[in-house]
Amino acid sequence: MIDDHCHTFGLNAQPLDLADISLCVGDSPPAVARRKQAGPLRAGQELMRRRLATYLKCAPEEVEAARAEAARDWPAHVRALLADADIDELVFDIGSIDADAEASVVGPYTALTGRPVHWLARFDPLVDRLIAAGADAGTIVAEVEEHCERAARAGCAGFKTIAAYRTGLAVRADVTLDEAQRSLAGDEPVRRRGKACRDLALRRALGVAARHDLPVQFHTGFGDSDLRLSGSNPLLLEDLLHTEEGTAATVVLIHGGFPWTEELGYLALSRPNVYAELSLSNLFAPLTLADRIVRLLDLVPADRLTIGTDGHGQPETLWFAACAVRDAWQQAEETMTAAGIGAEWLARTRERAFDGNARELYVRRQPA
Repeated sequence: MIDDHCHTFGLNAQPLDLADISLCVGDSPPAVARRKQAGPLRAGQELMRRRLATYLKCAPEEVEAARAEAARDWPAHVRALLADADIDELVFDIGSIDADAEASVVGPYTALTGRPVHWLARFDPLVDRLIAAGADAGTIVAEVEEHCERAARAGCAGFKTIAAYRTGLAVRADVTLDEAQRSLAGDEPVRRRGKACRDLALRRALGVAARHDLPVQFHTGFGDSDLRLSGSNPLLLEDLLHTEEGTAATVVLIHGGFPWTEELGYLALSRPNVYAELSLSNLFAPLTLADRIVRLLDLVPADRLTIGTDGHGQPETLWFAACAVRDAWQQAEETMTAAGIGAEWLARTRERAFDGNARELYVRRQPA
């Protein structure tokens, strides 16, 4: 499996607290207390604890201690987790465009995991910094284009946008520079400010991606507690996908758009440059994962579905999400077999979803 969307974790062992694996973010005492209280009451955390107990050969209440012992040899522990989950390559969303990614991410994580590592670059953090610094719209748009060009030259495997976390996915297709400038006025928090400017910068970033034949991942569907879910429905992207840039670029709609699975599937079915990606819900809604796989495959062509984990913070999150999707895929295959789908089609689709499609998107397109 190529994990086509995950985040970095510690290069050295840190204590594992399952309650920290949560969509409730923040360091305030109420947020911390909420995670501690809610974690053990979630089915997903219970499933992860018991699965870890089986993996570590201990009782569920002994998971933290057994994991601490296993992590004494951190590289061996990380590699064993990835091997057990059948994760062969990793595509890291590193949170920013970093010209030194080869040194800061690829090198260290290749050494730690013993696997090929690739990286995705973001441009939203740059827009945040420029708006906070009082930059004008022309400067912001030009800086985003140059930022993306530098990342492409530095060897990124693609781009990632969290527009859904900022001003939403209803990206206007006809923004002018004057409108972009006017949108910067106001006293909203920086992350909610400058919608028209952000929309224009996003289109320019798509143009850079198209020129370099690099995919762009869009966060869609649910996420952590900083997200306004109503702005993350993948159907809100329809206008953007009909623009020149939105047609030319390869667009990957990640997280399966959950809870808008069919909506995302429709876009991948109807737009030849759109891919569906399944991650995140593997971690936080694993019990219904097989149903989402069936609903995606009911619509999405087999050559345009990829699988990730959105694992973050601890390597156990990558492991658990990959194991969950592997088990769910088997359940989904049983459903499709009962419906009359052939074994050869299922085998080819599984290979494409877990490896072949991501290899085409993120590995073969990179310069030699």
